[in-house]
Amino acid sequence: MPIFSHIRKRACMVAQIRFKTALKWLVLTAAYVYMAYLLITFDQYPEMWQQLRSLSLFNYIWLLLVLILLPVNMIIEAVKWQEIVSKSEEISLKTSFHAILGGFSTGFFTPNRLGEMVGRIAFMKKENHKAGITYNIINGFSTNFVIVLCGIPASVLFFLSIKHENVFEGNQSQFYILMILGMIASLALYLAVPRLVRNIKAPKVQEFACGWAKYTRKDSLNILFLAFFRYVIFCIQFFATLRFFDVEIEFWQSLLAIPAYYLFVTFTPSLAFSEAAVRSTYTVLFIGAFSKQLVSIALAGTVLWLINFGLPTLIGTHLLSKRKKLNKVQ
Repeated sequence: MPIFSHIRKRACMVAQIRFKTALKWLVLTAAYVYMAYLLITFDQYPEMWQQLRSLSLFNYIWLLLVLILLPVNMIIEAVKWQEIVSKSEEISLKTSFHAILGGFSTGFFTPNRLGEMVGRIAFMKKENHKAGITYNIINGFSTNFVIVLCGIPASVLFFLSIKHENVFEGNQSQFYILMILGMIASLALYLAVPRLVRNIKAPKVQEFACGWAKYTRKDSLNILFLAFFRYVIFCIQFFATLRFFDVEIEFWQSLLAIPAYYLFVTFTPSLAFSEAAVRSTYTVLFIGAFSKQLVSIALAGTVLWLINFGLPTLIGTHLLSKRKKLNKVQ
């Protein structure tokens, strides 16, 4: 009987491994196919080609800036991920870079890219996979914290500017004071979490959060700084893409519209492959408040998505497939 039980367990394990392998390859294949579908069915090519033909050479300098900042953006995120996981294992910048690109691929079909953790964890040692889940939470929290920190004040000022109201009069100034105090309290809580985790002795919790408990305040602030640095890069890319399509918008207007845009995009439930449409809609909503060049604005949102997400997804899918082949050999 023990022999038959062992055989059944072994058969179940083999079946689970085969199912997971088939599912992973299905996701990888689907990512390629759907990306190709998006490019083939994109219905604004005529407007885009017409827009591109009318642009001057100077406009293409803005596009070049967007493309140059893409690897800079990815390297910053790779450094951040390397810093986040360093309490459990030391990974090279190259491995970290491959991990974040792999995360783009696995996040493609999940709400708000929650599946990114699968691709990132794939590049960690197996014994650190549980801790990797917590590291992904830390990564997402630091990014969202910066988006909220910059996006809420910008959104308030954005909507008030549309109403042509004085943004510093009366009760509004009290609102800003309360908002600043709330953000300071949130930052204090963020910095205090590692110490709170250290006080939890439950083995199951420590299994997931042991790395986070080792963070110092300096570690937490470094991660937050890298998240903010990357956020600034995103904003510069957005402004440069608008300038590439010759969208007429004042710099101060972009300082309100772009952070507000990222705030709403981040917290709107969506699947990654539908983000292009969501982002184009929000681009028209926020940038369109200051400019009537709606076609150019919508194109800017779509092109920026293709550069910042579509291209890394294709590369990440390739790297993830190579990683899986390597794991099979090992």
